[in-house]
Amino acid sequence: ALKANTTDKIGIEYCAPEIIRKALEEAQISRNIEVEDEEISYQQLQDMGVVQGNGDHTGAALLRTYAGEWLGLGPCDGKQFHKIVNRYGFSRIQVLEAVSRAQHRISREKETTEGTNKDEEVAFEFAVTVTKKPFGMVMDLKSASIKEANGIARKLGLREGDKVLEIINSDNSVVSTKSLKEFLEVYRDAEPPFEIFFSRKVNPL
Repeated sequence: ALKANTTDKIGIEYCAPEIIRKALEEAQISRNIEVEDEEISYQQLQDMGVVQGNGDHTGAALLRTYAGEWLGLGPCDGKQFHKIVNRYGFSRIQVLEAVSRAQHRISREKETTEGTNKDEEVAFEFAVTVTKKPFGMVMDLKSASIKEANGIARKLGLREGDKVLEIINSDNSVVSTKSLKEFLEVYRDAEPPFEIFFSRKVNPL
């Protein structure tokens, strides 16, 4: 592990250059993206389980704490979490990824306590609504994954390597990338708004 500095003094000027570079690389906040409307609703956070809702979210505080750590946030309650993620422009996908990592961390801690710890791949699925074309998504046709994410696609939180799963056609039929030719034809001809489903593999916390 890298040591922040070799002195007992506090301040960024005493940090090793590699620590500063690493912190900048891992920064989650984008200051170049304009968020026109609230990206994440309180209901969406309830559905993710990070704030208390009508369902069984008794573990919301711990889930919120771990997800917040990944996003670089300090301790906060549900309402504060809602305000902060929107204030700093986190996308819904970024929060979903943080929640997925947090859920895996909680599961691993439980398995360790019970002596059943095992390594598992962490992945989550999500949907994105395409409201405008060009969307900015360039696909790798061999793997049916995103090769490049530009413009609107990147603003919404998509990134290289995300697996493209399926698209909801205008007649509400589902077309999977398993039928790649049909998927590409539907994607080409689809008129916004329409939904595309993705999956993302992430490294455990």
